[in-house]
Amino acid sequence: MFHDAPLWLYLLCAASEVLALWLIWRLWRSNEALFFKIAFSLLCLIPLLGPLFTLTFFNMPPPHHPAFKDNIRLHADVFDRWRHILSEKSPQARLQLWWQLMNKYDEPPHKKRGKKRPPS
Repeated sequence: MFHDAPLWLYLLCAASEVLALWLIWRLWRSNEALFFKIAFSLLCLIPLLGPLFTLTFFNMPPPHHPAFKDNIRLHADVFDRWRHILSEKSPQARLQLWWQLMNKYDEPPHKKRGKKRPPS
């Protein structure tokens, strides 16, 4: 049954499994939860479609800096936070105000998942 399959199909399956091994290596070095590491590793081992689905769901962008996040549920306070910077005419003063706003938050923009901040 399998000896009738064309050579390109074997090569495609072999390439997808090599990609799957690389994705699994990358996945286990990431900061994802153990459940997601196991689930994505098993999904990744499905020939041809597994690496594609894993790339689709695993490559999530990092979280935004807290200055870009909306902190109030019912209305957007992001523009209010940036209004004085956007209305500044001088580019040097605007850059200085931007740095002050970005450094206002002590939380790093890409904190690791699962690690809690030490009490202050």
